[in-house]
Amino acid sequence: MAFKYFSDKKVDVAIIETGLGGRLDSTNILQPESVVLTPIGFDHQKQLGNDLISIAGEKAGIIKKGADVFIASQKKNVKDFLVSRCRQANTVFLLDEYFQTKITDQEITRFSFKLKDKISKKEVLFNVPTPATYQAENIALAYLTAQNYCKTRKIEFDTGKIKSIIAKSSWPGRMQVIQTNPTIIFDVSHNLEGIIKTLQTLFKTINPKKTDLLLGIVNDKDARAICDFIGNKFRNVIVTEPSTVRKQDGILLVRMLEGKNQSVKFIKDLQTAYEVGKDNLKNDDTLLALGSHYLIGSLNIG
Repeated sequence: MAFKYFSDKKVDVAIIETGLGGRLDSTNILQPESVVLTPIGFDHQKQLGNDLISIAGEKAGIIKKGADVFIASQKKNVKDFLVSRCRQANTVFLLDEYFQTKITDQEITRFSFKLKDKISKKEVLFNVPTPATYQAENIALAYLTAQNYCKTRKIEFDTGKIKSIIAKSSWPGRMQVIQTNPTIIFDVSHNLEGIIKTLQTLFKTINPKKTDLLLGIVNDKDARAICDFIGNKFRNVIVTEPSTVRKQDGILLVRMLEGKNQSVKFIKDLQTAYEVGKDNLKNDDTLLALGSHYLIGSLNIG
């Protein structure tokens, strides 16, 4: 239906994201001009496989003959595997060979970074309205892809316009600062790798000892590994259950966290758990709601 709609509207460019994996995803019926592969980590192992090469194999299923392929920074074995799958591609662009990113400033609501072109040596300064510094590499990958698209079609590549759009961008649920004083942050990170990256980023701007966590995940995630990582990192943890039949049993999460020297309690109703978390905050405290699209998407922030 989406493809029919785009065709009817005669869009200039359609950017299509796979829903799950790639090889068997319903979007994979098209012939792309460009293929973009973001960093590959562990997620959806039930469908994609239990090791990174298996997962990369499913993701690489979107690579088509004659397409340009753009590859983000990857673990070496994953990068080598992906490159080996690009034999029939038009051109392979490895982000690490073209651009370098450097964070220059970071606050709770924003960060800045320099994007350096390794070939021309030119630098572009981006201001991004989120504390999610990992977005620097995503922006660099999109920048490289768009730059190549414009070059092949002899279209002006307007860096100033791109900077302006990114400075006004918004991504609800991705380190979304709902308010400050006290600070409330929503994040939909839902696998171990994403949660690690989120907390490593946020702990540069918030104090874990003054931060409470509202946690709810779904039942196909590695609950044990997530609890092992989260344990003893927060002042308090409130465990709840996302609004889905796939919710992970909150009592199970509490038991996993209790052995980690972590203050934890269980409030089954999601909205009640959120209100309790809010009511416990002082002006310089933080509440982080984390763990699932189902969790964040169902919260009424009032």
